[in-house]
Amino acid sequence: METTKTPRVRYALEFKQEAVRLVEGGQSIAAAARTLGVIEQTLFNWVEAKRESLPSSNATDACRRSRCDVTLLCAGAPQGHPRQDEPQG
Repeated sequence: METTKTPRVRYALEFKQEAVRLVEGGQSIAAAARTLGVIEQTLFNWVEAKRESLPSSNATDACRRSRCDVTLLCAGAPQGHPRQDEPQG
């Protein structure tokens, strides 16, 4: 059985930007995708790309550092159990 591939569609930058604006304006990704006739995952990818391209705020950076610190602290021995290199008393 032979399958035929649908040709890849290229969207104009302005179209993508308007699609992302719809979502940022409060429309769900599913609703915006239906309205525009694009696949939901495609629109989701555009929205994520826009979010990732935004400069991060100091609060966001501080949050990331805090999460990193917590991760490093949690990487040690479970609480209440001595670490391997500590003498057991």
